[in-house]
Amino acid sequence: MYRMKKNLLLLSLLALALTACREDDPEPRITALQITAPDTTLYRGDSLRLRLTPTPPDADIRGAVWTSGDSLVAVVTPDGLVRCVGPGRTVITARLEGTSLSAKYDLTVAARATQSIAFSEPTLTLLVGEEQPTALVFTPANTDDRRATYTSSDTAVATVSSQGVITARGRGTAVITARTADGGQKAECKVSVQHFTERISVWLSGTWIYESDNLVSACARMTLRNDSNRDLFVERFIVESDGREIHREEIGRTLSSGSKLACDVTFKNAHDPQFKYQFTVGSEQYEAHYRPHMIGAKTFPADGPRTLPIVVSRRR
Repeated sequence: MYRMKKNLLLLSLLALALTACREDDPEPRITALQITAPDTTLYRGDSLRLRLTPTPPDADIRGAVWTSGDSLVAVVTPDGLVRCVGPGRTVITARLEGTSLSAKYDLTVAARATQSIAFSEPTLTLLVGEEQPTALVFTPANTDDRRATYTSSDTAVATVSSQGVITARGRGTAVITARTADGGQKAECKVSVQHFTERISVWLSGTWIYESDNLVSACARMTLRNDSNRDLFVERFIVESDGREIHREEIGRTLSSGSKLACDVTFKNAHDPQFKYQFTVGSEQYEAHYRPHMIGAKTFPADGPRTLPIVVSRRR
């Protein structure tokens, strides 16, 4: 029994000695760091897991700090996960705290090439003085370089800004061309420019009695229709006789695209009568007027425009 107790005591002392030796052993000294990653092409939005390997490989690297040289290209999390932000090149660095050791990884984020571009509206019809922003559709939709330059085939008809805003300058047709920054792809937009007066319809209806040369009595209706894509603000309806105003109706109404407005008037013995609508478009003032020159009785139907000498002009 005594011998058995002695042997157990010796074994216990030996175990304590071995444990003490292990606790006193220092951690392996790290001599180098290396970053490795899968060989793949990266694009904006992709992620990549980097692996930090020490020498010797069993050393503790839990104190590693990760940084990116350009956060516009890529960012990196504390555990070495890289997220690609945009095309370009940057350096990902891992440093071991408390040492001078570090490792670097050259990272390239490739740009997705543009396969084609197109205007969202390939044809436009504008009025003189109007501005129209344009939009380009890129294929693929996640193209990285979305820069473009713009030119006009006829700047007397339409000009275009560096941001793709078209300004209608004069009547006619022009082609706006957009090119990608590398010049590899292009798109075209056909622009037709009209005067505003070409987008207004005016017609008359009623019964006219011509008693002598240019002396007339009438029950008449003058209709104004807005065929443009702009709102009109109709100010008033006027009838004149020999340049003297014999009827005025203040309207003060906005006439939207596709809408029409009719005003009625009855008068007797007017000489050389003229009928006028005065309206504004934006800051521009216009007038639509008709001056009849007929003798005898005449009835105009109210079902549509007539071929009459109706003039729409800008007021000065």
